[in-house]
Amino acid sequence: MVLKINAIYPITNFISSLLCKQVIGYIQWSHKSGFRQEAVIELEQIAVLKIKQHQGIGTKLIQESLTDVKNFLKDNNSVLKSILIFTRSDNHAQALYKKALGAQVIATIKELYSADEVLMLAKSLL
Repeated sequence: MVLKINAIYPITNFISSLLCKQVIGYIQWSHKSGFRQEAVIELEQIAVLKIKQHQGIGTKLIQESLTDVKNFLKDNNSVLKSILIFTRSDNHAQALYKKALGAQVIATIKELYSADEVLMLAKSLL
């Protein structure tokens, strides 16, 4: 798997995963804390082609791109404090966020969009 990184710092990192010159997944991180010494980032979006799901690609996208984010923060005299994730309460990707980041549901917002939305927070890997 090859990762292609398109970064617009300090706001957004957009990273795609390529296999045989075809995009098979992507991840988007957003920096929420500006240039503070302890950074908060949000996993805005992650997607993997349906036929490529359950092959570890999502986990690899998270882990490898997070390394890039941490390196950027280090280069700017900052460290990663927290990761936020908002997702539907019925989204099966919650298991991925728990596995890859140690994220836990800390709040539920009833009927925010088309269903309940949860806020997940990851700190344990940091």
